[in-house]
Amino acid sequence: MANKKLKCENCGFEEELTAAQIEEREASGSLNKCSQCGAEFATEEPSAKTKKGAAKDKTNAKSKAEPDAAAEAPSDATVETQPEEEKSDARAKAEAAKESAMQAAGVAKAQMKKAFEAGRKDPVFISNLIDSGMKKLTALIKPETFDANASRAITFGHYALLLLSVASLIMGIVLGIRLGTAAVVLSGVVVAVFLLLAQYVAVKSFRLFEGVIDNHPTKLSGPGIVEIFAIINMIAAVVGIVVLVGGIVDLDASVVAYGLLVAVLAFLIAVVLTQADKHLNVQYDKKTSLGENLLGLLAINIKSSVKLVPYIFGIGLAVSTVLCIFPFVTLLVKGDAAIYSAQGLSNLLGTAAFFAFSPAIIYLTVITTYLLIDLLRSILSLGKK
Repeated sequence: MANKKLKCENCGFEEELTAAQIEEREASGSLNKCSQCGAEFATEEPSAKTKKGAAKDKTNAKSKAEPDAAAEAPSDATVETQPEEEKSDARAKAEAAKESAMQAAGVAKAQMKKAFEAGRKDPVFISNLIDSGMKKLTALIKPETFDANASRAITFGHYALLLLSVASLIMGIVLGIRLGTAAVVLSGVVVAVFLLLAQYVAVKSFRLFEGVIDNHPTKLSGPGIVEIFAIINMIAAVVGIVVLVGGIVDLDASVVAYGLLVAVLAFLIAVVLTQADKHLNVQYDKKTSLGENLLGLLAINIKSSVKLVPYIFGIGLAVSTVLCIFPFVTLLVKGDAAIYSAQGLSNLLGTAAFFAFSPAIIYLTVITTYLLIDLLRSILSLGKK
């Protein structure tokens, strides 16, 4: 028996069977089955029956593949629908954002309309808004907080005086050695002693302020004039902030220090004036005469300075100490710039001495002003008689 060449039309596998293999497969009934996929295959010249069987197997294979493709189809559809779901979610979010923006615009429009209606009914509503804003802003610092921070400011000022006295002593010694003269060393010692004396005077002066505000009540017909002074100081605080920012941009330490002092002290004065009844012992009475109002204004100004003395003392000395750091380091490191550094340091020490003596200066101003107030009040009382 000759060899027989077979070809599977299902998977395309070809094989050539020997006579022995043909007899073996005929005995097992698998002669016309592919050894790879199990489908029936035809010879190179298939008979009509073989062709018919191959076509049937092909149809069966195709019908078997179609359900598999149909089973895989939903996964493709799912993949295709995922971008659609994402797009729909994005559209929903965009619509929600648009709706919220429209609601915000509607609220803003309603507020503008309300403000316009308020302006028609009350032409001074801007002034009312300013008063409301001032009260809310200054209410951030309560009287007890103000007094507690004042005590801390005094403590910082005393520490600053000690540091400045040591710095002046070191400056005198270093500069005296470089210049070869004992007079400079002696001047440094004198400045250090002078600053310590200023500290002693400040301690005694602060004790003199006790009871100045509580023992001297002030009467005014209303808070209007006090609120005017408060808004003026608030504007000064804003100007100080602008100067501070300008100094930072220009890298000018002195301008930064000046702007900081003005901003902080002006804001604190605005706080005191806005809460004058709590800070300055002010009583409002519509029956107060015009002369008493004038005396009240003098008293309020001097009481405000009394209330601000701890902050003037502490902040002024703290800023002076910070400004002394650069010329002091330059004096120690650079010998050729020692003279110029010493001059700058001397000017700063003079400024620090002014802040150190500020409690005594303000106390002398207080007693002089109150003497004037008592004289004017006695004149007013004579007029009433």
